[in-house]
Amino acid sequence: MSRNAFRAAIAALCGPWLIAAQDAPQPDVEAPYTGPPADEINYPMPPEWAFVHFRGYELDFEPGDFSYLRGAYPESTAQEQAQWRALSEWLEQCEAVAKFRLRAELAALGIPRFDPAFVAAPYLCRQVPTPKRAFTEVTSHAEIEAALPAARLVYQTLTGTIDAAISGFTVRPDGPEPVQAVTSPGLADKIVANSLRWELLLNVFEWTEPGSGNRRSLRLTPEEVEVLHAMVYSQLILVETMNVSSLRDVIAEQGWPRISDVGNYAATKAWQIAYNTNNLAFQVEAVRAMEPLLDSGEVEKRDYAMLFDLVHFLTTGKQRYGTLESCVDGRLVTDPVEDAVGLDARRAGIGLQPLAERLDWQLDC
Repeated sequence: MSRNAFRAAIAALCGPWLIAAQDAPQPDVEAPYTGPPADEINYPMPPEWAFVHFRGYELDFEPGDFSYLRGAYPESTAQEQAQWRALSEWLEQCEAVAKFRLRAELAALGIPRFDPAFVAAPYLCRQVPTPKRAFTEVTSHAEIEAALPAARLVYQTLTGTIDAAISGFTVRPDGPEPVQAVTSPGLADKIVANSLRWELLLNVFEWTEPGSGNRRSLRLTPEEVEVLHAMVYSQLILVETMNVSSLRDVIAEQGWPRISDVGNYAATKAWQIAYNTNNLAFQVEAVRAMEPLLDSGEVEKRDYAMLFDLVHFLTTGKQRYGTLESCVDGRLVTDPVEDAVGLDARRAGIGLQPLAERLDWQLDC
């Protein structure tokens, strides 16, 4: 895509109703929302000099070129430092506008508030690694450049392997039993493949932890691992966004994927896509799409309870089924619950064990 074409595309993406960060205050969760509808609130453009880093059909950030980071480190020139300040300001603005837009989206869904600490940045700016987000071992841009060749080789090998594994993916039986009869096998395959792509990328962070056998066999330095993680993170955010978009289209066309349509495995993978995104408005839509199917057995009640609790906690400060937990002083504790007296009855109705049994099962964390 040429620069002129890029500018035209991103101008169309941003639309006529741009708001600056100072015009997108922290949401007032007590007052009714009176701003413009969400589809009139559009994200700001990155600085013009940074356009070269955004490519692809949806202007996704291209991982692997970290030249934009030069100004974040002491050895940079005055111009590079100015460019970095401009990019940093855009990232802050992008996140502020996203939170303002989320306020509008939730208001349209009848939800008056959400946790003001919730990070609601779109993938357009979430994809961009920064020193604060991605690097602790790296202390200079020269170290990033030195680490990049090895990290890029692993990244390209990894993504190529994932693409090959996912291409033409078909759900297979785990054993000699026949595949569960479903009415939409193509949809089931698509949902599972989308979810697996995200999971395989996420696994990179686990198998490159310090001391892991995989990390030792790769012989990557800590700096090379950080650069690899930054590249994988950018791709992970893009895949998450694409998965949500795909699942949202399915819901719009036919409702939440039913177990009888796609099978238990794919239905759970659809839930994982919804649960693991930071798109709170979509999570509300997903919970509401799942709810009518509870009594018919077309969704797993436990899946519904976990997604409901996540959404309810972020929008009210409390959960209903006690599925959200925190580690406090090395002990597992349940996050705030509404109507604690009736909690176990609600858990039983949704197929969950009594809370005391759950906490006894894993007390240390």
